[in-house]
Amino acid sequence: MEAAVPAFEAYSAEVRLELQAGGKVFALASVGPDEIVAQNDFDLERSLDCCNAKIVMSVDGKRFSWDVRLPNGVNPLHPVIEMERLGSMQRI
Repeated sequence: MEAAVPAFEAYSAEVRLELQAGGKVFALASVGPDEIVAQNDFDLERSLDCCNAKIVMSVDGKRFSWDVRLPNGVNPLHPVIEMERLGSMQRI
């Protein structure tokens, strides 16, 4: 007798990442432990000096955020942005 194999449906969560800094919103491709990667190239006008910022993540409509510091700011010529976490993730 063969064991029953459970049926699985494919599922892919809808995930959105953004960086809120200096009154601007930047779309993110990924978030790592000490760096974030911009989704698109930045306009030259969108550079920022060192500042505190917020990362917002939405997973299937559930939103989370955490505060970060951007010690080297945002440079439109470099999509990888160094960051330091300032707090833990909060559901918003």
